[in-house]
Amino acid sequence: MEKKVILAFVMLCFAMSRAWSQGYHIEVTFKGMKDSACILGHYSYTNTSFFAKDTATLDADGKLVFEGKNDLPGGLYLVLLPGKTKWVEVIYSGLEKNFSIYADTADVVGSIEVKGSEENRLFYDFNRKARQVSLEAEALDKELRQTRNNTEREAIQQKIRAAQERFAVLRTRFLADNKDSFAAKLIGMARDPDVSGIPRLKDGSEDREAIYKHYKAHFWDGFDFNDDRLLRTPFLQPKLERYFRDLVVQVPDSVCGEADRLIARSANKDIRAYLIYFVTREYDENSKIIGTEPVFIHMAEKYYLTGQIEVSEDGLKKVKERVTILKPLLPGKLIPNLSLSDTLKKAFTLHGIKAEYTILYFYSPSCSHCKESVPKLRSFYEKNKSYGVKILMVPIEESPEEWKKFIREYKLGDMIHGYDYTRSVHYRQQFDVYSTPTLYFLDRDKKIITRKVPTDEMERFFTF
Repeated sequence: MEKKVILAFVMLCFAMSRAWSQGYHIEVTFKGMKDSACILGHYSYTNTSFFAKDTATLDADGKLVFEGKNDLPGGLYLVLLPGKTKWVEVIYSGLEKNFSIYADTADVVGSIEVKGSEENRLFYDFNRKARQVSLEAEALDKELRQTRNNTEREAIQQKIRAAQERFAVLRTRFLADNKDSFAAKLIGMARDPDVSGIPRLKDGSEDREAIYKHYKAHFWDGFDFNDDRLLRTPFLQPKLERYFRDLVVQVPDSVCGEADRLIARSANKDIRAYLIYFVTREYDENSKIIGTEPVFIHMAEKYYLTGQIEVSEDGLKKVKERVTILKPLLPGKLIPNLSLSDTLKKAFTLHGIKAEYTILYFYSPSCSHCKESVPKLRSFYEKNKSYGVKILMVPIEESPEEWKKFIREYKLGDMIHGYDYTRSVHYRQQFDVYSTPTLYFLDRDKKIITRKVPTDEMERFFTF
């Protein structure tokens, strides 16, 4: 008897371990399709990033099975149909590992049937109801565009507002009733904060400042910063882009503060890493926003160089090199002095130039972009030299003869020209000149105002 009990216990443990370690088993049936390969994969960050995880072939009855011994990471998955132009979305929560799906690909949302997955049932039940309201709103919008009678238009607009309110109520109820589900997290990520209750100003107009503050303060409501399944959805990166590009003031102190606050909200290693990576990339040297170098330095020193994000040895080396080069070139810093000679080989220094504003312009006489930008540079100079603007043009390569020919050809004699005959200046290491043209705006003390302003933006920036 004792042996039987022990054996039964061992078998139970074995069965439980198998159930715990088992992979995934997803059965799919598509009406009207057969003998074709389909791909299972998940979104990553946006709806343009797709990572394939498995492939299976539909049989003659339109059935296939995706299965594997190892588990899949949770996220919003796609079953990519033959031709790769259509797909069916599937929630894989990481908890429901064995389920089946039936769908007519002509109308996935309307036809889909799911067994063994409460997450997918919730997801598609909500989408069916939401689509019904959306179709109604689209029909009303079409009717509105075709109607010229003001009374009729107002009646249609009221119906559109009513449809929008029904959708808002539907979503709010869904999120409240299913708040612990992954489906609710997905639906919630696409929701904008409700600003309808913000009091108006005394004159009846919208209080735009109050709306902005409320919208920004509640932008991340409902987002679980510790659920790494949200990395494998199409919502995270667009949400981050919207927040940092549209809601955060684009000055380094504000950006760094917002980045630190968001990152501090996550204890999940993968989400923290992605937040750090996103902000660093958004404000790196390729950023379209002028003067964001301090953000890169902040992110590098606080997160990369302290080991808070895993980076390869080579990657870490590159980050260190960038910090070393950029730190002396941040806005407000005195630019390194530069010893040059003019066309008559008379020596002078950058710091010796007397001007209210100095434009330091690094270029190459053979660079096509430089040739395109020089007329704009000359035009800017002619327009603004009365304000104490001087331009120092420095070629980083080519011979003295080619340099002088370039000055003559583009009629640049009124500007200051300097050449490093000694070949002692390291333009990349000292001035971060990795491409030409590279431009610096300096004040009267030769402190950096900003750098890398495109020549066609010089006038607007200088006016500002």
